[in-house]
Amino acid sequence: MKRIIFFIVGIYTSLWAIDWQAYNLEVVSSTNKNAVPVVVVRDQQGFVFSVENTNLLSEKHIGTLLQVKEVMAKWTRIVPESLSFLLTENGMDILLLPKVVIYRGQDIAPYIPSGMRFFWRVGLVYDFRMIVGTNLVRIRGSYESEEELLARMQRAVMYPTLYMRSEDMDILLQKVESVEERQVILEAENVALKKLWLAYLNRNLFGQLRPIADDKIEKVVSLKKTHPHWGRKDIYHNLLSEGVKISQKEVDLILLVYFGE
Repeated sequence: MKRIIFFIVGIYTSLWAIDWQAYNLEVVSSTNKNAVPVVVVRDQQGFVFSVENTNLLSEKHIGTLLQVKEVMAKWTRIVPESLSFLLTENGMDILLLPKVVIYRGQDIAPYIPSGMRFFWRVGLVYDFRMIVGTNLVRIRGSYESEEELLARMQRAVMYPTLYMRSEDMDILLQKVESVEERQVILEAENVALKKLWLAYLNRNLFGQLRPIADDKIEKVVSLKKTHPHWGRKDIYHNLLSEGVKISQKEVDLILLVYFGE
């Protein structure tokens, strides 16, 4: 996965001593927040953001901060209500409270009540949570582009359960060293995801998931493997003749998910 990385070196200077005008920034206000100096600045395009620091600010921090700000200022679909940079000994923490987050005609901002958190360590990463129904979905990764981030967020909104399962699986796989163990986990996860996907495709008019019984899945899969040339109607009528209570739609969905037919 690509990662946005900036390299800038420099010397340390006090937050208050910085000549912000030298960076084409206008100081809107300056204050202290819990003994931490805070400066609010505005660039030539009218983009406003704040900078907080407890100790010292370096030229390296300034350069990185301005480049991250430029990335976010160019976003067209993520529009910030406020943007704050907190400089720490470990790097830089960024909090963006969105006004709107539009993707494919949908405003995702209401799902992010606590805002979007980004962090600068070696590169720019994001790690924040979305509330989708009763699900608290964690969104994290290395920043690539506005499009990639928005697409990830929309997947979490549309399929929160599937999204969380895939995130949990990534964490688990990182902890497993044995190739054999990884293969077993992946195969088990593949089966579980297929069943969950079937339930989603089989949902009712109210959007509620309707799982398909394991024995039905096994019978359809077994018949297809035994008779690879059979079509969906052949399998359906064979199961009916055996007294299996299954619908044509269920047969079609099982063939779609397990065989791509």
